[in-house]
Parts: sequence; C-alpha cells; structure tokens
Amino acid sequence: MGRFNENFDQAVERIATDEAYKLLRKVGIFDPDPKCRLLATRLVEFAALWMEEEVSVERFYQMLAVAKTNRSKFEGLNYALGLRVSQGKKLNEAMVAWISGILTKEVSIPASKGGHEPKASTARDVLLVSAVKIAMTFGLPATRNPASESQCAIDAVVLGLSKLEYDVSYTMVENAWRRRAYLQEYENEIPHL
Repeated sequence: MGRFNENFDQAVERIATDEAYKLLRKVGIFDPDPKCRLLATRLVEFAALWMEEEVSVERFYQMLAVAKTNRSKFEGLNYALGLRVSQGKKLNEAMVAWISGILTKEVSIPASKGGHEPKASTARDVLLVSAVKIAMTFGLPATRNPASESQCAIDAVVLGLSKLEYDVSYTMVENAWRRRAYLQEYENEIPHL
C-alpha cells in the first residue's frame, strides 16, 4: 500500500506543479461563467501563441488558415495573439503583418457559418482528461473501485488542481473522463501538458 500512496502523491505533485495548468488559470478555463469558458475554449486552440516563446512563421500560417474560415477560431487566434503581445513575447513578421491588417481593417472577420461549435466546457474537459492520463502514468486506475477505498487518478487530479485553486470535483472530472471519446477530436488542438 505504501508504494501506491507514493504514486498517488507523485501524481498530485506533477499536476499541482505543471506550468501549463498554472498558465491556463489566467484564461478562465474553469470559470463558472460559460461565456468565459467558451472564450477560453477558443483561446486554448491557439495556446502555442501565448504559451511558447517562439512560434515559427509556418506554424502561424497554419493557425491563420484555420482562423480565416471560422469566426470563433478567428476570435480565439486574435485573443491568443493579444495575450502574446501583453506578455512581451517576440512577434514574428507574419504576426506583425496580421496585427497590422486587423488594426487597419484590411483583414475582415469571417462570416458566421453556423455548424458545430464546441461546448463551453470542451477545453476544460480535454485538460481534465489529459490530467487523468498523466496521473495514470503513475500506476493509478482512472476511476475508483466502489468496493474499495483506494485512491485513483481522478482523485489525484482533483487534489492537484485544488492546490492550484481550481474549483473541481470528482464528479466533474469523472464526467469529462466519460466523454473522452467525444473529446478526442479536440485533443490535438490543445498543447500536451
């Protein structure tokens, strides 16, 4: 039992000290307001813009290709780029040209096309699933066994994120874990933690 407790403690510590989770606190990924969470979902798709020190011109052009066709992604890219500017991170020539185009209104906002938009909780839930997967690498089962009182990866996520002052519950994380098949389509858009 001692080894299991040690693994649990290591999983909690890994999540509680993860820089990506600390940064995501700033963008409202766990905010109770669904509008704030929806904006965070849009922003997380372009997390490289505000989380990474260097973003290549090619990678930025890939992001632009996505943002130019979808109003919600357009807003997310611009918000992420704004965070990059406010953090004083280096802008490459493509970023400067894009910002200039936005400010001079040479770049137009794409029309709304309806269609499937991610739920406000999508980015939060993808991050919770990612955290459960991290905790599982420490040998913890994903969920509790109702017949025992042993701790699981979800418990480690709840405890680790609570140390970062996120308001999460076992049920919230478990519900995200149950939706993981649906969330897989978004998983590649969010940086690995």
